[in-house]
Amino acid sequence: MAEDLIRRLEELVSKYDFMFSDFVEKYKTEFPKSTLILFGSRGRGTNRPSSDFDLLAIFERVEDRFLLASKILSLSPFLPIDIIVITKDELKERIIMQMLKEGCKSVYDGLSLNLCK
Repeated sequence: MAEDLIRRLEELVSKYDFMFSDFVEKYKTEFPKSTLILFGSRGRGTNRPSSDFDLLAIFERVEDRFLLASKILSLSPFLPIDIIVITKDELKERIIMQMLKEGCKSVYDGLSLNLCK
């Protein structure tokens, strides 16, 4: 029983890269006027295969960040994603700048912000 569960989890983890690529394509279609940044261990390149995906979604304006985050997460419900939704103006916040300074990858830059190398 436990071995079967472990095998299934390993199969799911082995598909994370494909699932993330699929998620990004859906994201670009759904939210073309935004920027999506990968940070955390995957942004630094120090992740393990089972690491989650820490994402920063940046928009010009946000009316309901929780609803927007929910819509983003619904694009790939089985992928372990932690999402932070902010506006372009909130990029100036110290905690956001520190997060990006520690290492990030631009996944999609629909706002042409050029935040990560």
